[in-house]
Amino acid sequence: MGYAGPNTTPRVELSRLRSAIEEVEHRSSQLFAPSPVAPTGWIGPDDALGGGLACGAVHEWFGLMGGGRRDSRVWLPPISVLSHLAARSLTASGVGGDGGLVLWIGRRCWPYPRSLRGRWGARLLARSIFVEAGDIDERVWAMDLALRCRAVAAVVGDGSGLNMSESRRLQLAAGAGGVLGLLARPVCELGEISAARTRWRVSPAPSPVPLPRWTVELLHSKGAQLAPEEARQWVVQRDDATGSLGLVPDALDRSLAPAGRPAVHEPGRPARTPTRRIA
Repeated sequence: MGYAGPNTTPRVELSRLRSAIEEVEHRSSQLFAPSPVAPTGWIGPDDALGGGLACGAVHEWFGLMGGGRRDSRVWLPPISVLSHLAARSLTASGVGGDGGLVLWIGRRCWPYPRSLRGRWGARLLARSIFVEAGDIDERVWAMDLALRCRAVAAVVGDGSGLNMSESRRLQLAAGAGGVLGLLARPVCELGEISAARTRWRVSPAPSPVPLPRWTVELLHSKGAQLAPEEARQWVVQRDDATGSLGLVPDALDRSLAPAGRPAVHEPGRPARTPTRRIA
């Protein structure tokens, strides 16, 4: 029989080894477990994504260029959409009993008062921390730290100017912390390659009522296979009572119809002249 060391027996050593193996296996199962999702509250996008936006991942949201100029310094982040998603993340988050925190990194993507109206907005504001970060290096550093923090439910960041290496760094950080990353980017950067899990384009939509609407278009989703006939565009509208954005069924009209496909117009009713609202 071999020597097992002072004050030990082979039986005790085997028990310790078994416990160590079980601990490693437990950690591995947690590491490779599917990430939870944060439902958007919109049936179409949630169905397409298997329940919602994956936590532990980065999602990019492209806004319009200001004044029609192709200048990344002049653009309009989709703040209302990002505020809605950040508020939803507080409900989906399993961090503590209060849903964790939301960090807004980069002044450009800080919410404005109207985007924080209603019950959701008040709760979101109470759980928000605003981080002033100027250049791309400061923003990436701050977002990296925030995405790794398990006390955070979501990070909303100014992602303008990101390159592939920096987006991969943020994707790895989100995976390590299990945090929902929401990055605002100008539409002129759509040609830049990225490690983000999903990419979206948001644009103002015509609204027949005095409430703003936006078209939300899913451009790319890693791991999600959508059939060619499946919808990739949805229209959402703000509910001023709650501050959330609700899906508007069958709202895509002539101005939003895909090229080559005529818009459906009800006979006997004059065509409506759409008005665009940006909020």
